[in-house]
Amino acid sequence: DKNFIGVDIKGARMWSGATAAHNKGMHNVGFLRTHIEFIDKFFAPGEIAEIWLTFSDPQMKKVTKRLTSTHFLERYRRLLADNGLIHLKTDSNFLFTYTDLLVKANGLPVEFRTDDLYHTLAANENKEVANILGIRTYYEQQWIDRGLTIKYLKFHLPERSWNPTSKSRWTTIVPTIATNVRNSTRQNNFHSSPYPANSCSNISSCGASKTAPKEKQPSNTRLG
Repeated sequence: DKNFIGVDIKGARMWSGATAAHNKGMHNVGFLRTHIEFIDKFFAPGEIAEIWLTFSDPQMKKVTKRLTSTHFLERYRRLLADNGLIHLKTDSNFLFTYTDLLVKANGLPVEFRTDDLYHTLAANENKEVANILGIRTYYEQQWIDRGLTIKYLKFHLPERSWNPTSKSRWTTIVPTIATNVRNSTRQNNFHSSPYPANSCSNISSCGASKTAPKEKQPSNTRLG
């Protein structure tokens, strides 16, 4: 069985999620109210199997608050099992392109990528995509109704150093590339998410899968 932990700072969201889980008798669901900057303080190394980032604020001006920046990837690496998964689901051209470039620059293994999730499903009938499409947030449905495309990226975050020739563990996106990403997304009807900077709309939006502290075994907890 998988455990799911929802992480957010907004009390109203905690109440809504906890009430729904209680009413449905869901015993593998938990909630953590905290700022996402402190997420690595609540889990042991390797305790989380997957992290879901759904419709996070792209934070175009503050890279250290961007939830797919190296600043946060290093935090996720501390609590994820080796080669754990990160899922990004977004309507933001900027956040998707930035993350896609960052993943490529660091040689992180990509398992699935699409810049038009729902048309990908129609074209390929992919089971993985079908499972993702099973859950739509309130805002997501509004964006779809307005004709906006939903992007999705699923990649692994290995524990090992993937840049052995670099003095730093990470290859970052240089300012010139980031500026080009910003300009191109403005030309593509960039739409900003309504979620606040420190919110993980779901840890399955920040999404984490958590296992009980037993003898060593594969992690099976999802954060969202």
